[in-house]
Amino acid sequence: EGTPIITTDQMVILDMVVLNGQTGEPAVATSYDVTLENVFSMSRWIDTLPGLEDSLHCAQEGDRVVVALPADAINPAAATQIGLEEGSSAVAVVDVRKVYLPKADGADQFTDSNGLPSVVRAPNGRPGVIIPDAPAPTELSIQTIKKGDGEVVTGEQPVRAHYTGLLWDTREVFDTSWDGDPVSFDLTAVVPGFAAALEGQTVGSQVLVVVPPDQGYGDAGQGAIPGGATLVFVIDILGIDPEPAS
Repeated sequence: EGTPIITTDQMVILDMVVLNGQTGEPAVATSYDVTLENVFSMSRWIDTLPGLEDSLHCAQEGDRVVVALPADAINPAAATQIGLEEGSSAVAVVDVRKVYLPKADGADQFTDSNGLPSVVRAPNGRPGVIIPDAPAPTELSIQTIKKGDGEVVTGEQPVRAHYTGLLWDTREVFDTSWDGDPVSFDLTAVVPGFAAALEGQTVGSQVLVVVPPDQGYGDAGQGAIPGGATLVFVIDILGIDPEPAS
């Protein structure tokens, strides 16, 4: 069984044909692109077609779902954009191509913290990080907090993940994806410590990593990250992106 759609925050790849409810003629269709590059949140689809929310709840990768959409299940402001007259009904034929996890769902792992930060989680999976009042580790430290049973991260394809990043010294969050959509990471385009934390892990895992400056942003720093900073990341691995078209 595949990952089910259970929240409007999940990232999905859907293909869809919307038929005019009166004429049966196609009003709009997605590209059915075999490269599967169009990753959007469920909320984006629901903004246009609110009637999809209940109909696609618990749908899984590989499912085809036919949805009757009365006029009140279609956003009037979007109706004309998808080839429908305001007040028209429609039928949507939806192919669920890929579903990403909303948060890490792996099994909790026993960890000996040994001076590392501890992690607590809100019900939606958003982590809170407690950094000890101690000197930062000088070596890269990686802990798997939850162990998923999904695909292995090889680095050959982008990884989609939620993350929170903090500065060890100030305990301040300098960046997080939890205020928006998960991020797609090419492991060749991130700092070495972040890439090392992901490579070899599995989808569904949550990883804590402490990144010393020499495997982070070094003495130069970047943006809100000062030079010489030790970084702390908590990363939820939600899925492997399809390989980009060449």
